[in-house]
Amino acid sequence: MSFGIEDTQEENVTQLRSASSNLSQSTGGLLEMIDRAHNQIASLLEELSSYEAERERTRVEHNTQVERYLSRIDALEEDNEYQKALLEATSEEVERLEAERETQEKALAELLNRSRRATIERNNCI
Repeated sequence: MSFGIEDTQEENVTQLRSASSNLSQSTGGLLEMIDRAHNQIASLLEELSSYEAERERTRVEHNTQVERYLSRIDALEEDNEYQKALLEATSEEVERLEAERETQEKALAELLNRSRRATIERNNCI
């Protein structure tokens, strides 16, 4: 009977060795999977970092453009205000000159009328 126990022990040892071998293979496979996952994570982190750098560059570029546009808008608003003030001053000057012209036309018409009357009176006297 000692042969039966030894055979059982041998079978147990063989099964343990087989299980150990399977476990080693599984562990090796898991370690390879973990390595691939780590490599993928590292790659994704690099890609993410690249995207974040690009996003930051784009943000800075857009902010610069917005600042230029706002500066241009401010300059145009200032120019618009200047043009309005100039137009208002010019309109006032035109109104003043028109009033002055009307006054001078009336004075000239009065002067011409007096001159005509004087000429007519002189002609009547002659």
